[in-house]
Amino acid sequence: MELDHLHILGSIEISWARWIFTSLLVFGIYWVVRIADNIFKKASLLGGLSAQIYQVIHKAFVMAEPLSLLIILASFIFINPVVHGIMALILLLISYQILKSYFSGKVLQIKGELFVGQKIKVHQTEGFIQKIGRTNLTLQTKQGVEYLSYMQLFDHGYTQMQGEKIGGLQALIINCENVEQKLTITDIKDKLWQSPYLDWSFDPEVSITNIHNQFEIKVLLREKNHLEDFKNLINAWGYSCRLKN
Repeated sequence: MELDHLHILGSIEISWARWIFTSLLVFGIYWVVRIADNIFKKASLLGGLSAQIYQVIHKAFVMAEPLSLLIILASFIFINPVVHGIMALILLLISYQILKSYFSGKVLQIKGELFVGQKIKVHQTEGFIQKIGRTNLTLQTKQGVEYLSYMQLFDHGYTQMQGEKIGGLQALIINCENVEQKLTITDIKDKLWQSPYLDWSFDPEVSITNIHNQFEIKVLLREKNHLEDFKNLINAWGYSCRLKN
């Protein structure tokens, strides 16, 4: 019976046209899930039902990419099971460590233990998660930017320095009248990047007002008691700020 099953499996073949159609369909579904994730990500900041829906959609988005790749790879193998199967096996062996870190990262993201803006400690390294990549984390430390593979997190373990409590969206007006040169939105965003008080799950919004060197910003603070610290940091830059009315 087992030999019959193997014979049937080996006899399954699909055409290149079917593979292209399957790949495009899977790719299309992936982008629908990705767009939905971006939409509900912003809506989830308001809390309530939107936040619950986002949690479900985000987990689906995290798994959408590896599932899409597996489906496309499997259908590619069935075009020519023997030749393409050997090619796929060689590719998997060559990229084993990368794939191991990739899927380890997906597991951590599904569990919801990592998010942008979170402060963690890994071995001797401590900092804020700046970016969650496919195979590694970008960590903003006092010494600069460091890249940690997800396997390093599994090997050394990590400590969550802060919980998931956030302080909500804050809209502020920043005045830079003491600065002679004209500042740009990029200048302000570069400054904001230095702040340890922001939750980077929300990309800060910066716009120019009608007044010279005055900007309106919208940021997401990690904790409510960080508002005064954040305002003091802006003052330390040589700017003045106030909450938008």
